[in-house]
Amino acid sequence: MERLAICAIFKNEAPYLLEWIDYHRMVGFDHFVLYDNASTDDGVARIQASPLSRNVEIIPWPPRPGQLIAYRDFIQNHAR
Repeated sequence: MERLAICAIFKNEAPYLLEWIDYHRMVGFDHFVLYDNASTDDGVARIQASPLSRNVEIIPWPPRPGQLIAYRDFIQNHAR
């Protein structure tokens, strides 16, 4: 079975993360690889406490700027 994954990087987006994941799940994505760019607002804890967490892989990602190298990491290590 093929999976449709989405890769994104976030920092301090806790109020929006669950809604964002749920929306993208409803339109067809079934796996999420999210790079946490040193958030300080408990977004990771919110995801982990949610039933949506079973579809989410969170990668701590402290580099700055981090966006392009996070996407490169995804392609090299997770885009199978």
